Amino acid sequence: MTMTHTFPIPILGVLGASAFVVAYNASAKIKTFAGVLQDAGYPIGLCDGTADDVQIQAAIDALPAGGGKVALSEGTFNIAARIVPVQSLSLWGQGKLATVLKLADTTNVDVISYLSTDGDTTGVRYADFRNFRIDGNKANNSTAGSGMNLYSKQCIFKDIAIDNCREYGIILDGQGGDVGGGDSLSNVRLNDTEKAGLHVTALHPDLYISELEVGRCGTGANYYGGVEVNASSLRFTGGNVFGCYNGLVFGGGAQHSGVVGMLFDTNNRLGIWFRPSNPNADIHIVGNTFRGNSQEGTNVYPAIGIAQGWSGDSGTAALEDIVIVGNTFAAFGAVNHKYCLVMETTGARRVVFVGNAVAGGFTTAAVLESGSGHVIRNNSGYVTENSGTATVLNTTTTIVVAHGLAAAPTRVLVTARLWSNAAKAWVTAIDATNFTINVDADPGVGTAIFDWKAQVGEG
Repeated sequence: MTMTHTFPIPILGVLGASAFVVAYNASAKIKTFAGVLQDAGYPIGLCDGTADDVQIQAAIDALPAGGGKVALSEGTFNIAARIVPVQSLSLWGQGKLATVLKLADTTNVDVISYLSTDGDTTGVRYADFRNFRIDGNKANNSTAGSGMNLYSKQCIFKDIAIDNCREYGIILDGQGGDVGGGDSLSNVRLNDTEKAGLHVTALHPDLYISELEVGRCGTGANYYGGVEVNASSLRFTGGNVFGCYNGLVFGGGAQHSGVVGMLFDTNNRLGIWFRPSNPNADIHIVGNTFRGNSQEGTNVYPAIGIAQGWSGDSGTAALEDIVIVGNTFAAFGAVNHKYCLVMETTGARRVVFVGNAVAGGFTTAAVLESGSGHVIRNNSGYVTENSGTATVLNTTTTIVVAHGLAAAPTRVLVTARLWSNAAKAWVTAIDATNFTINVDADPGVGTAIFDWKAQVGEG
């Protein structure tokens, strides 16, 4: 029978753990008492600050087939080889500020990883990672090293910080044609990684991600964003992405996903970028704030880009049923987006942009349209519908009408209230400011009076 030991020393770890591993720089009191318990046969690993992964891995490997909990003390663990989790492992530290796993100099490996070659080709399942920080030590690891690289299923990542990695913060993947996924990430902080803070492959769907913080990630050459996702059925709620090359990048195959209540703040280029190689569909962007992105050049990049490529190159990839509702778009100091939304691919269909708050400062139309079937309406600060009355006077056959919209209308409807001598009417010269109503004859002293309605989009 496997024994679970509970110790009266709070700082040694979480109650009910199967094993405890104590850092070399834990307090003297903790190390002394841990040594006594170890001598008595309790499952405690004492680290010396060199290759501390050995003690951690030994504790993990000693768990029974059903898994168990390995608790890490406060302090720093120097990692000289990757740590490989097992099924149903709980690896808990004492807090993001208390327990640190630091990659040793010139190691150039992932700190925690599980690949298809690691025992079970269907991935690590039901693992629970909590309450520690990973320091990737990228200044002293020049070629490789991510914080966590996992082919995982139904795992928990909670209250974790990962900083300073040569490659990614977290990679979630599937291998060998088998699909991972079903994980939950909450209160995870990812900072200062050369590649993306979080990278989710197409083989890792069905994630729930809450209160994610990603800062200054994806800033190395040829990397796209702080968060890069290619899978389906992802749910982001709360949190923020700031100071990254792009904020959140949806790659090929991302669909049936939602982004709710997040802040995309002062990223170098776009806040959210749909960059597909395969169709994106059924994605909801609701209740977020986009503030002062386009830091690389004010009024150059949009807050949201729906396009196969950027800057300026269009594509034909299909992006369908994307709903953008209830968001706020604003400047940060002197820096603002060029547009709220760009739709540059002719494959964009049925994009809904409704009920958003658009602050001033846009140098060009707040929404640039392409594709078909879009609904754009009821956005404060970006007028897309207007109506009024226009009169063609005696001795004339035209009237120029200022429509008051934020962009050139795609549809102008004119209804005659009074024809007088005229019998036909049509609209010409539609531009970003005006349109012209024409009649087929001078209406005479009675004039010709028309009600008009203009709108941007097909809403």
